[in-house]
Amino acid sequence: MPGKCKFQDAWLSNPQYNKWIERGSSSSEAKCKACKKTFAPCSSGAGDIRNYVASNETLAAEVLWALKVILSHYSYKSCEDIPELFKRMFPDSQIASKFSCGEKKCAYLACFGIAPYFQRKLTDEVTKLELFVLLFDESHNKVTQTKQMDLHVRFWDAKNSRVQTRYLTSVFLGHATADDLLEKIVSYLDSIKIQKSNILQLSMDGPNVNWKLHELFQELISEVDENAPILVNVGSCGLHIVHNAFKAGSKASTWSIQEVLSSLHWLFVDSPARREDYTEITSSVVFPIKYCKHRWLENLPVVVRAQEIWKEVTFYVTTVQRSSKYSVPTSKSYKTIRDSTQDPLMPLKFAAFESVAKQLQPFLGASSAVKLLKIDFKKRENCLDVEKLDVGFVAATKLKELQAAKKISDRQTYEFRKEFQSFLTATVGKLIEKTPIAYSLARNLCCLDPIHIVTEKEASCARFKIVLKKLVECKRVDIHDCDILLSQYSEFTERATQVHKSEFEDFDFTDQRLDAFLQKHIGLVGSLSKLWDVVKFLLCLSHGQASVERGFSVNRQLMIENMKETTFVAQRTIHDHILSIDGFHKLVISNELLTSAKAGRQRYHAHLEEQRQLAKNVAKSHKRKSVDEAKADFRRKKKRLETEITTLQFDADKLAKEAEVKRQLVLLTESNALRNAAKEKKIELENLNKELEECDK
Repeated sequence: MPGKCKFQDAWLSNPQYNKWIERGSSSSEAKCKACKKTFAPCSSGAGDIRNYVASNETLAAEVLWALKVILSHYSYKSCEDIPELFKRMFPDSQIASKFSCGEKKCAYLACFGIAPYFQRKLTDEVTKLELFVLLFDESHNKVTQTKQMDLHVRFWDAKNSRVQTRYLTSVFLGHATADDLLEKIVSYLDSIKIQKSNILQLSMDGPNVNWKLHELFQELISEVDENAPILVNVGSCGLHIVHNAFKAGSKASTWSIQEVLSSLHWLFVDSPARREDYTEITSSVVFPIKYCKHRWLENLPVVVRAQEIWKEVTFYVTTVQRSSKYSVPTSKSYKTIRDSTQDPLMPLKFAAFESVAKQLQPFLGASSAVKLLKIDFKKRENCLDVEKLDVGFVAATKLKELQAAKKISDRQTYEFRKEFQSFLTATVGKLIEKTPIAYSLARNLCCLDPIHIVTEKEASCARFKIVLKKLVECKRVDIHDCDILLSQYSEFTERATQVHKSEFEDFDFTDQRLDAFLQKHIGLVGSLSKLWDVVKFLLCLSHGQASVERGFSVNRQLMIENMKETTFVAQRTIHDHILSIDGFHKLVISNELLTSAKAGRQRYHAHLEEQRQLAKNVAKSHKRKSVDEAKADFRRKKKRLETEITTLQFDADKLAKEAEVKRQLVLLTESNALRNAAKEKKIELENLNKELEECDK
């Protein structure tokens, strides 16, 4: 029997060991720092320690490989022969010789080892927050065939001194009414013990169902505590609003450009014959780009391509129509393109569409000051004369060329300009109606704009006062603190204009982070501490769903057939964590991470057992349901048989009495026949009762 070895203090000074082990509870025991497991080195002493440390180093390598698989969107199947491959690639490596992260292990290591650790780190951090913003959005998941709702959280990260937006989880739904969404969100928040009153804002895009959810969520908070703070509202996602405003304008013009651009793509996509005919006729290999029905401003490259190839498309249509060599397509897309090539103004419409899209695109990446909220764009006196409208340089040039060549009439020119005016009016009207600029709080947050602060100091102070008023209404700021806050803001603007004016004037939103800038000029100044507390949560307010939309892009990258919901959430969690630490190379393989990874196998088997038990319960439920249905069917049959027997016996007795009175054998024969039928029914009823008794057992 092998003897015991005492723990050697020299092991703690050895860099190969001290990262992993510490002294155990007795002199003959060592304790693993990663998994907290105690073990007793046998007679080989340091050899046992080396083996134990090697197993931890191998696990660390397996964790890194699993992360690489997830981040590079490899399939788990690609890990099938990896252990053997690594052994051949690194024959002198002890880690490679023990590496065993194949297909199944990689899967459960990621889903049940690594992802739960990252999730726990984030939820522990979120539960400690006093205020944060909850972002949500839904999208159809083609793999699970459900609606996937992603939840993100936006908060001030004290550790890194900046605003962070992190992925929390995804929930999957069939129906997605406001009540359904509320139930899922509340259920998740309760599961991780988050105080709903700590939610500063619900950030979302603008469908009515989301606004209804916003209303229901506020009611829920107020039911718990009538003095609870009110959700801050700065409108819905500005990105969606700009896209939808452009959509509204395009439709108001009645040009049907969306149908033309969409038909251009579908005319040639997945049609080798038409593509070959097009190339043969036009000598061009440049084809249309796919049209996007949801993000309208992303169609700028689509309309640019359409203009580039419109002459070739027109020539293709004309040739196909006239030449018997080529077959005429019968699709709806071809008919749309055929009709549009006959419109001499179509190139102008494309150019005008492009011009408006280019003017709106900056709104997707930067904010602009808008002071036009009180103008009614539908009033004729507020609109330019159609002849003075700027339709864009390209469209104006083409319009003059067509007029000079007398290819269009004055009436057509007027109608084109009038339709373009409708395009602009509908677009701007939708922007004014829906954008966050319509909300007082959103408008006045420019008091945090460094350039605005030094160029319009007095206006900035007035705007900050309005911001405070709104925060008091939402019960986010105590009214008795407002004088101090205004005083500190005034001190801040004085310092900005007198001491740091050049820094504020040179601030560039495209290159600098506003949170880091204000942290330097407010957060690090002790006399502005109260102001900084307010500014921090103002910086956390969400004005768009870009982070959530990017999450759905990651979703599409990692989708594979038959992927489970658990795997989706795990992989998204891993992606988000690595992104939050600025890259894979900055990940620290901590003892806590390794402990969670070691527990992955146990969690995986517990999950399998849970699924098996769930399947059994479902089977029992189905069996019980089928038994209940069978019993109900038997009872219906029993009732029917009892009714039939009673009726047969009554009719038989009636006929027997009638036969006796009338002395007719025929009636007696009929009576006996009915009695025999009743006897057969009784036998059937007895058998049915036996079957019913069997079901009750």
